[in-house]
Amino acid sequence: MEIATSVTVSIKRQGKLDSTALALELDAVEMTLDGEVVRWLVGKEIKITSEGDVYGRKWDVERFESVLDMVMAREYHKNRIYLAIKQGCTCVEDIGNKIGLDLKVISHLLADLEKKGTVKFMGMKDRIPVFATL
Repeated sequence: MEIATSVTVSIKRQGKLDSTALALELDAVEMTLDGEVVRWLVGKEIKITSEGDVYGRKWDVERFESVLDMVMAREYHKNRIYLAIKQGCTCVEDIGNKIGLDLKVISHLLADLEKKGTVKFMGMKDRIPVFATL
């Protein structure tokens, strides 16, 4: 009871959630959960943990959930990058400032987004790579 009261007081102190301030993050979460990769993994969990993968190896639930967590985080960050570009952040530094992700990580994830065909390298502007959504 004491923990519930403490959590309730903390939440009330923080005030009402400003969903407009978190619009990009909330949209990225929705895109991630609706995405093919996460849906596929969730759909395969029972088979992989009870019958095994394509090689017949059964995974324990903790291992599978660990992989799922990593994949979901990667997809979430890729979706945040995509949305930041869509909102006008065209270079790695602007994207980093918008979403607070390390520039090296952004660069790696941009390569994935280019391979997937959701963003495109548009060229250089003042010696800075510029990207756009497709």
